Amino acid sequence: LKKYELAIEPYQRALEVRPKASTHLNLGIVYRQLQDYENANEQYDLAIELSPAYARAFTEKGNTCKEQKNYEQAINYYNHAIELEPTATRYVRRGDVHALSKNFEEAIENFTLAINLKPTVEAYRKRGISYELIKQPRKAIADYNEVIQLTPDDAFIYKKRADLLWSLKMQEQAIEDYSKAAALDDKYRAEFAVKMVKLVKENERLKKDVEALKRSMNILMQK
Repeated sequence: LKKYELAIEPYQRALEVRPKASTHLNLGIVYRQLQDYENANEQYDLAIELSPAYARAFTEKGNTCKEQKNYEQAINYYNHAIELEPTATRYVRRGDVHALSKNFEEAIENFTLAINLKPTVEAYRKRGISYELIKQPRKAIADYNEVIQLTPDDAFIYKKRADLLWSLKMQEQAIEDYSKAAALDDKYRAEFAVKMVKLVKENERLKKDVEALKRSMNILMQK
């Protein structure tokens, strides 16, 4: 926090010499980092006064509202920023707020718009989680596949994909992902061990069922 506090005075001096929208914006970001939201919004408003079509200023106002959990107002500011200058990052930020508001369909729509503009790990990751939360595991797995292709060392996503594969009765594939997650992050080792035990027990049960079925068939054949 100290570095942000030290940045305030230089920006203020620069504004005294020459008021610029970008300087007001940067000072506002400094205040937001310090959680001084009132002064942050004042600087963003001054930036917008100097440059009414300044999309970054509206984006930062949206970010500030999001941090204050004023989600409806945040979406309004993101809407305005996107109207001025649509970018993948702005769609992701608006998607974040919809997800925080538990409007997962709207979140997915925004993450998809972001992916269409610029496919990123962040957008695929967040869309996958949103699909998972609305019980669409196969679509979530497809997005987690994209994440792993882009960042093959993401232990969390291996774990997420493994959970979904397990829920779809694809245990062997799930075990592979649990194994990879455990290799990348020690905190997943315990769950990997638990799933291995369950898989062994399940295989033993299936083996017994098959043997019982064979015995039944033999009895029928002898009649």
